[in-house]
Amino acid sequence: MFEDTINKLEAALKDIKTLTVRTYTGSLSAVIGDNAAPPKLSLEEILKDAKAKGNIKLVAQTEIEIGGDLDQFLTSDNISDDLKKAHFEAVTAGQESREALYSIVVGAVKSIV
Repeated sequence: MFEDTINKLEAALKDIKTLTVRTYTGSLSAVIGDNAAPPKLSLEEILKDAKAKGNIKLVAQTEIEIGGDLDQFLTSDNISDDLKKAHFEAVTAGQESREALYSIVVGAVKSIV
């Protein structure tokens, strides 16, 4: 049981090391399939395909390390204030999610010690 808890904590810590938020513009399309057996599509798979075909463009990316280092990219192209706002709101939501996860991890560690 203790080893399982440690493994779960290690996985959680790896996940919270870096928060990355990417904002794309462009168009995505996916064929869902017939009604008999709809495929399992993930946004990651669709984005890989769209990147390869040049249908989307990265316009903003923010990476925040657990130690506080921050890297941010905004395209030099003119993007709308609404799109910038949506990106920064996603960053805030990601930070809040990471803080909640961090609190859970800390609570789990405290309960073990």
